[in-house]
Amino acid sequence: MAEKQHGIRRRFIQSVAVYGTVWLVCFVLYWFGLAVGAFGNGMIMGYTLLVLYCVLPVAGVVAAFLLGRSRAIGAWLLIVPIVIAALYTFFIMATFGLSTAFGFAHIAPVDFGTFIFGFIPAALGLAIAWLVG
Repeated sequence: MAEKQHGIRRRFIQSVAVYGTVWLVCFVLYWFGLAVGAFGNGMIMGYTLLVLYCVLPVAGVVAAFLLGRSRAIGAWLLIVPIVIAALYTFFIMATFGLSTAFGFAHIAPVDFGTFIFGFIPAALGLAIAWLVG
């Protein structure tokens, strides 16, 4: 039983480390890029496409997959996509929302579609983990 708990704890730590590190690096790069003026000439669009449509969704799939391999957690695994979607939404609010509020950039606000776009990759990663077993 103790070894089983250790495996669950290890996968949880791996999952949090993967998504948390990617999230934090993308957050710091955004604000650093704004501070030094690196997002001129449309570079912010490239950052947006890369981070919001590639990097964070892939990190969500990987994090959910790592946690989904721990079947001992049971029904609690269904919370994983919700948490990842909330973090994805919070990322957009903490970067684009704040920079719009401060007048640095004007980017569309967060809506329910943002949450769904963060939820789908995490649910996909969880489903793959259940299928792989």
